[in-house]
Amino acid sequence: MANMKLNKAKWYQAGLAFTCHQCGDCCSGPGEGYVWVTRKDIASIAAHLNISLDDMMKQYVRRVGMRFSLIEKKPGNDCIFLQRSSNGIRCEIYPVRPVQCRTWPFWPEVIKSPDTWNQAATHCQGMNKGRLYSVSEIETVKMGKAETGPSASDEGEPPNAHDEAWQWLRTHANSQKCLRAVKAVYDKLDKQLDTAGGICQNSGNCCRFEKFGHRLYVTTLEMLYFLHGLNQLGDVSPERKRQSFQDGTCPYQVDNLCTVRTFRPAGCRIFYCQGFPEEKQQNLTEIVLEQLRQLHEKLNVPYYYDDWLNWLKSLES
Repeated sequence: MANMKLNKAKWYQAGLAFTCHQCGDCCSGPGEGYVWVTRKDIASIAAHLNISLDDMMKQYVRRVGMRFSLIEKKPGNDCIFLQRSSNGIRCEIYPVRPVQCRTWPFWPEVIKSPDTWNQAATHCQGMNKGRLYSVSEIETVKMGKAETGPSASDEGEPPNAHDEAWQWLRTHANSQKCLRAVKAVYDKLDKQLDTAGGICQNSGNCCRFEKFGHRLYVTTLEMLYFLHGLNQLGDVSPERKRQSFQDGTCPYQVDNLCTVRTFRPAGCRIFYCQGFPEEKQQNLTEIVLEQLRQLHEKLNVPYYYDDWLNWLKSLES
């Protein structure tokens, strides 16, 4: 969850539209460029490809000064992991692609001004079209706490990840293997948080998303764990949900208390108003998110990462 204060008015205060058309233009030549990767990215990609770190460094990475970048195919300068075939274009490492790829086009240098945004749009057919991202969503993506990509509302999306995730949830609602795996991640996280020094004052601020500029993003496996708990507890009324969606609040907050605390998502567990520095919360969020990404791969679960309220709205439809 992003603990963001509402910023002073930005030029994109009304939001920016972007729909990924999966055209591969952002991954293609002919111009030479850089896809920056951290050592953590490199390790994740190597694990995804089932190769050693040494082989990963030799085959796919180049050093640029003090940094690392993925190499490009020659002579076209496409990203090494961009594959073109008669079936279309795909990224070989999409589930573990670097943050740079996950956050396009909401890079600081792109959203600096209307001119920089529109200049980038001349090379990306998805910009200024389709889904409208709010200013708070843009800021969350820019900081690497969320990602862009195909979603259920995107125009022209091929078999969409949203529907694929929900289909999996319906057919695996009682998967004990998956439920145990998520519980293990949460149990480990809760032990870390016990010594982190966070102070919860039961203010309920973290659940009032619109008012306080927060966003909670949740993965497919986390929704499985939540829905399993909800089936045992019982859901809130449709009227309460409708009101919460209008207000931009979590429907499971009652009198500033969480009524689904035992099976709440990781972002809820990590967020604290006091006593736990925001930078440490961000670092822990990235660690847990990476654990969940790997879990999706290991258990062959379709990885979908979306705003909590979007998940809950889909549950109602």
